[in-house]
Amino acid sequence: MMQAAQVEWEEKWKRVRHLLERQEADALLLARRVNVSWFTGGADVHVAKEENGVAALLISHDRIAVLTTAIEAPRLEREEFAPVAGSPAWQLVARPWTQGLPQQVASLNPKAKLITDDAALAEAMGSADQAGGGSPAGSAGWPGAAVRYAGNEVDELRYELTPAEVERYRQAGRLVGRALEEAARAVRRGQSELEIAADLDRRLEERGLEPTVTLVAVDDRIRLFRHPIPTGLRMLTRAMLVTCARYFGLTIAATRLVQLGRPPADLESRHQAVVQVEAALLAASRPGVTMGELYQTAVQAYAAQGYPGEEKLHHQGGAIGYLNRDYLALPGSSQVLHSMQAVAWNPSITGTKTEDTFLLTAGGLELLSAGGTGWPTINVQVNGQSIPRPAILVL
Repeated sequence: MMQAAQVEWEEKWKRVRHLLERQEADALLLARRVNVSWFTGGADVHVAKEENGVAALLISHDRIAVLTTAIEAPRLEREEFAPVAGSPAWQLVARPWTQGLPQQVASLNPKAKLITDDAALAEAMGSADQAGGGSPAGSAGWPGAAVRYAGNEVDELRYELTPAEVERYRQAGRLVGRALEEAARAVRRGQSELEIAADLDRRLEERGLEPTVTLVAVDDRIRLFRHPIPTGLRMLTRAMLVTCARYFGLTIAATRLVQLGRPPADLESRHQAVVQVEAALLAASRPGVTMGELYQTAVQAYAAQGYPGEEKLHHQGGAIGYLNRDYLALPGSSQVLHSMQAVAWNPSITGTKTEDTFLLTAGGLELLSAGGTGWPTINVQVNGQSIPRPAILVL
């Protein structure tokens, strides 16, 4: 069910109206699940786990229409959009299931100038030109509304979280952190990676979370692969659990490692080093810094810890919100971090990794994904803050 109260969706509607004015458009068509979730505060419009859901939003200056099919309308009306059922600003419009979204949009707004977050939909309706340039949308002959793609501009509307989103994000972090740490503490010798992954996902889902990434590696696979899809390999001494999971659309990313008996000295040294790389990234994470600058921070931090070049073996993470990452730290990137935005850095040194989700607040960094289970930590100093980072748990 959508969690956005009127004050929240009106703030987001205000952002959309400003975008419509800048783009000289009549309405915005949100078709991607991530953006429908953002605007509504987590309305669940998926059936299959695909990028687009079973409902889209058509948002003009004076109306918000939920566009769906006759199949989905009863559930959406009674469950997901019940909080706005009596609002004159909202309207649910159902089409026959035999009709596609483009036909529905064209019938509702035959002469409108629309922008959308879905490049494929814009192309299907006549033009995939970027908003603000190219030939007139609809020129390919679509007998309806003119549609232009403005996905990047729409994405930017999500980055600065509202107060209500921050509260949901804090709850998400607590839930994900606890589920991950409980699953990690439950790992036993002889369990397969698939069994560990299933237990992790169960703990997430029973808390109302949607896993979007589940990676598990045991023993040598931790060293060999940065993205270890779970297999039937059984644990002997060590396991790494990685999750990204959504709560009303907002995504938390975190990683934990466990060891039967004390870790080898070399592994402990590597883990201490990777935590210091993360500390350097956290210290540099502030509104206005570019992702290119943050990438260079990682490069320098790995070298300073005695592991030059490790940044070439895996991405370092970046901004996070309604996606697993909104954008990454990349060489030369001019994208910037924003106030009240979240970051999840995931530096790795062969054999180990560290990862959690943090919020950039006016008062500094706020750790969102602590599990509250008494996990052992390594304290690092970041701009005068002492921030606990997860150590390797000895089982």
